[in-house]
Amino acid sequence: MSVEDAEKQGYPHFMLKEIYEQPMCLRNALRLQERYLDLLATLIDRGREVFLVGCGTSYHACIAASYMFSKLAKVAAYPVAASEFVERYGDAVGVDSVVLAVSQCGETYDVLRAVEHSSLRAATILAVSNVLGSTLTRVSRAYILQQSGPEVGVAATKTFTSQLTVLAQLALRLARLSGKLSQDDIDDLASGLKRVPVSLKSSGA
Repeated sequence: MSVEDAEKQGYPHFMLKEIYEQPMCLRNALRLQERYLDLLATLIDRGREVFLVGCGTSYHACIAASYMFSKLAKVAAYPVAASEFVERYGDAVGVDSVVLAVSQCGETYDVLRAVEHSSLRAATILAVSNVLGSTLTRVSRAYILQQSGPEVGVAATKTFTSQLTVLAQLALRLARLSGKLSQDDIDDLASGLKRVPVSLKSSGA
């Protein structure tokens, strides 16, 4: 974290600062490298089942992603609170399972516990995180960085919307790979996604 990142830069508190950083963060989240999106989409497509695992706000991003995966790519994805994962699905996870872990910091204990259990059962571990070099990025087969910048405020704002942006792009890539959505529809949705930062900025954020 730089000195500039650690300062409120004229805002009364960090939460408001991070709310107003959202247009920039979403633009960054839309600049993902194509090959990593393709890699994660390919690995998800190969799985028999997909578990979306997160805690707190990241878990809510997983819930939203499960709708996007189902609606756009016709992929059944199960959002699971990380603290409940081992008890609910631990015995069912295997070599054909894909676990997509979502964690802003990449160090969330319950997420790492779910990932460790799944790794021992030979599941494919994928991740969306905000911190390069975090434990989650090191133990995952492949990952995408959401590029939100440091999060100081306790209540997630820019990190949550960035996660949604990354997961929406992944859902569109899955839809293209599986052929479940026409290219025209994919192009229209992708174009709309690219307009979100502009719409957010014009709305005052």
